[in-house]
Order: sequence, then C-alpha cells, then structure tokens
Amino acid sequence: GQDTLNRLAIDPYFKTLERAKTDEESYVYRFAKEMFPSLADAKIVEKATDFLDDHKDFPVYVIKPLKVGRQITEQMIRGQELSRKVGWK
Repeated sequence: GQDTLNRLAIDPYFKTLERAKTDEESYVYRFAKEMFPSLADAKIVEKATDFLDDHKDFPVYVIKPLKVGRQITEQMIRGQELSRKVGWK
C-alpha cells in the first residue's frame, strides 16, 4: 500500500535533494519540505541525520525542513512505541 510506496521513495528523496542544491531556492525548499518521507521509520531519521552531517554547507532553506521532518518522524516513532505499550494498535 501507501507505506510500501513511501519506503521506496526514501533513498530517491535524499539523492534528489543532494543534486538539487544549485536549483532555484523556492523549488528546493518546497521539495525538501513537501516531499520529506512521512513514515514513522527509523531509517528516515538515520538518512536525514546522515544527510545533515554530510551536507553542512547546504543552505538553511534545505537544512530547516530536514530538521523539522526528522523531529516529526522521531515524534511519530515515540508515539507508536507508547501506543504499543498501552495496548493501542
């Protein structure tokens, strides 16, 4: 389903973002923000962290959406863990 398609998009998202550094600012910002993978998956946190560590020279309009997306993903993961502890599905 949708999760499978989202998982397939993780690697291409980060590869495209890397190549887009020199593209038009508003496009790169919107791409970084709107296309950030929306799954509660530790792989996304890892990939975002690696990207941020490896691309410290990227403009803030790319860095900020990545940090926000990573934080939201971490919150989703914690929420899922908590819901499993209390017996929610």
